[in-house]
Amino acid sequence: MVIDVNAPGLPAHGAGFHDNRLRSLWLPAGPTWLALAGTPDFALRNTLYGAIAFDKDVTEAISASFTVPYDYASGLAIQLVWTNLGAGSGNVVWRVGLNNQGDGGSASSLSTFDTAATAAPGQNVWKYTNSSATFPNAASGGQHVLLTCGRLATDGGDTLNNDAGFVGYLVNYTADM
Repeated sequence: MVIDVNAPGLPAHGAGFHDNRLRSLWLPAGPTWLALAGTPDFALRNTLYGAIAFDKDVTEAISASFTVPYDYASGLAIQLVWTNLGAGSGNVVWRVGLNNQGDGGSASSLSTFDTAATAAPGQNVWKYTNSSATFPNAASGGQHVLLTCGRLATDGGDTLNNDAGFVGYLVNYTADM
């Protein structure tokens, strides 16, 4: 079967449509994330979404892993997706950690990035905060990646007086295809 791309009724699009190599992975918060510090809890929030609650008084952290997609070429960028789980206002300081391990990769290498004190959104409103954490080792498709997330509640810049909710990570990258 031959399709005439100039046939009437088909949506028009430019050549850039075929050249877009940006991809995203969604890594939602969930019970598979392991606690590294404190006792953050995962639950259904506002009967709409799952989030891990990070306490206002204690530094807490979690970790999970994923595999670098086989079409990965470059440009990894991580966005922290989070919300305010209470009615209060203030700032939150987050720590994002990233480690990729391939052949010869060191398990002790960890790239961390602390966000500046970031204003919390309204209750149950999702906020996307960019991280500049990068792979500490050379990256290639199929590698194991360890991601961590923590709230630095004891940091002087963290002023939100209620729990902050981690919704997940949006991992963006450029594909080779």
